[in-house]
Amino acid sequence: MKDLASYPKKRTKVPKSLQSMIYYKSANTCAVCRRRDIPTQIHHIDKNPNNNTFDNLILLCNNCHDEAHTHHDLSQNLTQDKLIFCKLEWEKEVEKRSISAMTYSGVSSSLNWTYFNFSLIPQSIIHFGINYKNEKYHYLKSNNIINDEIDVLNGKNETIQHFYLPTLFDNMNINNAHILRSYYQYLVNMLIEKVVPYEIDAIWRRTEIKTLVKPNSYIYFSNVMYFSLVDKKNECETKKIYMHAKGIKVEGYIYSNYMFSSSSQYKTFCGHNTVTGFYLVKHIEKDSKYLVIHVTPIALGTGTWEYSSNTPYFLRNK
Repeated sequence: MKDLASYPKKRTKVPKSLQSMIYYKSANTCAVCRRRDIPTQIHHIDKNPNNNTFDNLILLCNNCHDEAHTHHDLSQNLTQDKLIFCKLEWEKEVEKRSISAMTYSGVSSSLNWTYFNFSLIPQSIIHFGINYKNEKYHYLKSNNIINDEIDVLNGKNETIQHFYLPTLFDNMNINNAHILRSYYQYLVNMLIEKVVPYEIDAIWRRTEIKTLVKPNSYIYFSNVMYFSLVDKKNECETKKIYMHAKGIKVEGYIYSNYMFSSSSQYKTFCGHNTVTGFYLVKHIEKDSKYLVIHVTPIALGTGTWEYSSNTPYFLRNK
């Protein structure tokens, strides 16, 4: 290993985009001691202040940063190999815990998914090569509820009368509707595991948003959303969904025929309510007041306690 004095004294500043990625991948937590109550800073693993590559940068607390620059003759040192190991293990742990919080794996979940994008979810599952042929898939397919490509078939059940707008769930009896909903929740979780969305509640600042979130990336957050009716055609309502805070706005559109139950139409997705959302980013633009993230909602639901308590990230105050 080169002596620190052999490197140029002039330090090249770590680009903001790379800083944002390092802090996000480590959940703003020291990769060595993993304490969440100590300020952190970026450290160059090889001690070359000009080697600004992702693999060479690790997030350390002030104490561990001092240790990384100190040599002990009679005790263990934070060597390059140890720092690389800590970085890889902690970033894997952060991602694992993030996915678990967003999918609520292994816990008794209160999440209640009641909106599914029946157009985008099948396309995405097949595009990413996710194995979707489980027991529920074969049951739904054998009962002509979905086809080979997991699209929901559109045949109407004329024997069922509802006081609310018809949805794709009305094409089947209530038992099959619940099986379909459970199957699509499984698909949403598989998609989250594959794409690992950015948890927007952990990076709700303009600089980080602009450096991390790009068109065709995926985001996930829980917040108060506003719903406004913009169109009604062929027994289907189109609603604008939006929220704004701290100079950031998120907006997109949802459709009543993708909702499950009347309470979704007349209680959950109307007015303003706290919802958990999984979204595909379409594009990002600036207007006179906000950085606007235009999204396509993939799945929406209510019940957020497990998410907020199990995510590895520091979520911003609402």
